[in-house]
Amino acid sequence: MKRVSRKQPLNAAALTRRAFALCLSIMLVCAGFAPSLAEDSSKLKVVTTNFPPYDFVRQIAGDLVDITMLLQPGAESHSYEPTPRDIIAIDSSDLFIYTGGEDDAWVDRILSTLDNGPTNKLAMLDMVEAVPEEIVEGMEHEHEHEHEEEEEVFDPSTVKDRSIRDFNGDWKTGMPYLLDGTLDEWITANAEAKEISFDEMLLTYKDRWRSDYDSFSIYNGVAALGGVSALYAYDGFATTETSAWYILKLADGTPGAPTYLMFNDHGTGNAEEAHDHGEEAVAHTHFLYGESVEEALSADNWSTMYYDADASGEQILLTMLGVTKDERISAGYFTESDVVDRATMVDWYGDWQSAYPLVADGSLDFVWPEKAEAGDGRTAEEYKEYYASSYKTEWDRLVIKGDTITYYKNDGTSITATYEYKGPTPLIYYDDGTAYMRFNYEAVGDPQGAPRYVQFADHNCRPTSNLEHFHLYMGEDGFDKLYENMTNWPTYYPSDMSALEIGEEMIGHDSSAHSHSHDHEEEEVEFDEHVWTSPKNAKLIIAQITEELASLDPANAQTYRTNAAAYLSKLDALDLAFQDVVSKAARNTIVFGDRFPFRYFADAYDLEYYAAFSGCSTETEASAATIKFLIDKVNDEQIPVVFHIELSNEKIADTICEATGAKKLLMHTVHNVTRDDFDKGIGYLELMTEDIERLKEALW
Repeated sequence: MKRVSRKQPLNAAALTRRAFALCLSIMLVCAGFAPSLAEDSSKLKVVTTNFPPYDFVRQIAGDLVDITMLLQPGAESHSYEPTPRDIIAIDSSDLFIYTGGEDDAWVDRILSTLDNGPTNKLAMLDMVEAVPEEIVEGMEHEHEHEHEEEEEVFDPSTVKDRSIRDFNGDWKTGMPYLLDGTLDEWITANAEAKEISFDEMLLTYKDRWRSDYDSFSIYNGVAALGGVSALYAYDGFATTETSAWYILKLADGTPGAPTYLMFNDHGTGNAEEAHDHGEEAVAHTHFLYGESVEEALSADNWSTMYYDADASGEQILLTMLGVTKDERISAGYFTESDVVDRATMVDWYGDWQSAYPLVADGSLDFVWPEKAEAGDGRTAEEYKEYYASSYKTEWDRLVIKGDTITYYKNDGTSITATYEYKGPTPLIYYDDGTAYMRFNYEAVGDPQGAPRYVQFADHNCRPTSNLEHFHLYMGEDGFDKLYENMTNWPTYYPSDMSALEIGEEMIGHDSSAHSHSHDHEEEEVEFDEHVWTSPKNAKLIIAQITEELASLDPANAQTYRTNAAAYLSKLDALDLAFQDVVSKAARNTIVFGDRFPFRYFADAYDLEYYAAFSGCSTETEASAATIKFLIDKVNDEQIPVVFHIELSNEKIADTICEATGAKKLLMHTVHNVTRDDFDKGIGYLELMTEDIERLKEALW
């Protein structure tokens, strides 16, 4: 989803930068986040989002500046969201350095709430020649499952042999999850699609999922099931009208073991296929057994389902529905345990307009016929009346920043009130299983005519950074009374959205000017953000940071330039060392059983690469097809090393190495470091130097 810019000029009555920082400081002190008293106010204050620019500034300026890194050591940068303390640091900084790109889309939103913000800011993506994210052969693409899928037609002629290792794992039957209600939502969806009752659908799956084995394990042909352990050998595959079954035959005659085991995970042995059901899907397969292939295939439990033994019921449900946890929560399926406090109003920071004036003046009249055509029998005029009543409010505009809301009437008058978080409301569950809730804030002191009690509702149960609108319930009679109001829900959109854009969003699709559709998203270029992984780029970034520091602090400019020159000479040597490794290499291909944040590095040294995911992907579980492709690539080209990146779970790399005998090694992207390395002062140069030796093992 695109992010909407909210850069609107703030009214003169808005809080000053100092007052805003003071308010947040008081809030943080109360929460136990007292600012350091040892900070030297005469020094330049530099704030960076992640480790590379932090280390670069440290090398250039040393103790001459106070430098803060927002990302905590050991944390994953792709999941970072700014805290109130981070906002204070940014607001009071002289120089703010961030990556830019999709992961830093929050920056503009936060800076738009600050009257002045940092004196200067630098985006590393702007300092180099940025290149787009690249999807190479075999790599999973985050958008693969976001598009409407065409019905696949199974072609038996395309089926190929597969490795017995493809089915390695500890497996458990899905039957308990059918019986205890965990999969009721999935059963209901299938029953509706087949136009049969829930009970009929459940009975069908009970018959199909019957098995003599609650669980079993198999590793490289050694299977443990039903209290026996037996050796099996690959025996080809059998095809039906709809799928391929891969056959293992008993090789050692173990008494009590089935003669044949058969697996069907919807794979056909083709590297380009992808059968994931979502980025958080768990491994699963159909499993049959018998004394002959014919016996197994003719059994009425032909679709018995088995899952990774470590999978939870929730993970299995998500897999069967084909959605992620976040997608499910966004759709309204969450419980009390999913709720996360939103102790500050940061998610709603910005300049917002009420949709009510647009309803009243007819600007949204094109929406109501669309609603009527797709709706519940109400006419267009009835829809207009409904939304006019629901959206009605005296506050045409809101500006939210820090712990304040400034309310504007249509005559331009405004009132500002300070609010304190009072926790979430209880959940309300609807008949369809979805949940509803709000977040409570109460005015501090006399609100001077502003609402005393407000409740935010934005269809989320935890912090988010992707809001397109929200509902604000306002009242004077306490939270319980306010929560009873289900008929008036003033709705606010970013102030820079036009009536056309808001109307299109209400209808459920967007105009070309403000599109959120997948077609338009695909046309956008998503740049690879890991610009520092190339030492050549690192030198460009350091040079620009040096000049920015020199400009802000002329008294120390010569020291900055001298330090930078010494550091750049070390990076020159690093660059030459990588060039030397590549020039003497026996191959130029590297394989990552992980994300690949090394696009700039690979381009700099003319390396080919294969990986499970692109550098900015948030996925962690690869499909069987992707893993098989990488295994085949390692085997076919005799690749000796499979890399993983820092702070990874390393599971994909482990699987590939187990199947191929390749050595697993870390290739450090330096996007962050462990707490131990951070405390020891280990930096970009040291970590990239370690990568030299690892690259040798992979290429020589």
